[in-house]
Amino acid sequence: MDFWTDNERTEPTFAALMAGEFLLVTGEGDVYSVDQVTQWLQDTGWHLLRHQPLAMPASLIIAE
Repeated sequence: MDFWTDNERTEPTFAALMAGEFLLVTGEGDVYSVDQVTQWLQDTGWHLLRHQPLAMPASLIIAE
């Protein structure tokens, strides 16, 4: 579960705002899209079962 974004990494807006806050506070901050995570899963032998929206802006990636 995280604030996974669209391919442009701009929606949900909250995810981009949180990344900006993390960058300001800790010096590190980034956002990742569902497509990026899907590729990481494939690269490591996993596969995406589904991307489940939760209460905005969070969503859940389910893989096996």
